[in-house]
Amino acid sequence: MKKSLGVFVVLFVILVFCTVAISGTIGNPNATVQNKKVVFDFDTDFTNRDIDIEGASVHEMDSSRFLVKGTYGLETGLAPLNLYAKLGMANVENDEAGYEFDGDYGMAYQLGMKATVYEMTNMQVGLGLQYLSYSSEETELSVTTEIDSSEIDLYAGTSYTGLGKVVPYGGLHLSMVDGETSSGGLSTDFEQDDSVGLFMGADLGISDQFRGGAEVRLVSETSFSVNLSYLF
Repeated sequence: MKKSLGVFVVLFVILVFCTVAISGTIGNPNATVQNKKVVFDFDTDFTNRDIDIEGASVHEMDSSRFLVKGTYGLETGLAPLNLYAKLGMANVENDEAGYEFDGDYGMAYQLGMKATVYEMTNMQVGLGLQYLSYSSEETELSVTTEIDSSEIDLYAGTSYTGLGKVVPYGGLHLSMVDGETSSGGLSTDFEQDDSVGLFMGADLGISDQFRGGAEVRLVSETSFSVNLSYLF
């Protein structure tokens, strides 16, 4: 346990210092929740990514998200499957090109699924799909500006279970953003600047019912998230 904890701490420190600062948290790409079991997570996510604004240059967008996640495990006969949903709040910040947007926290939700498609000694390969939607608004001088954004992530990756309590994972993800900024009856669309990115992280089994984890996502965005899970 001490060796596993030490490995997790080292990985956690590396993850913190690799990140500069949003896509939704991916987590272990495999179906880790067993058949007919339920797991609840609390996710904290901080993201910075470039967005391509219609008729303008590329801008940076920052966001923070706090979400509660519920996951249900299924055994389909073909592959272990996990279905999950998240609900919480998110904000958006953008202070480039002489304009500063500091949005309030608005509603955020996410739906997704993932499956373990291949297993070998101490290693699993998984695939997943998730949809995220959130909004944030700011009112200045009686004028309200609102940002609405939705995102679809396709991801594939592997996890390694040969370190005891610590399970590192990583992979590739394809992220597609569809967003809109509206103010004073006018609106502008935006999308992702880069679509393909990397994700990596690690989970730590704290006890039979509690698990913690940390993750970074790079290239298409620079994001960092931590989570705490409880198994029912």
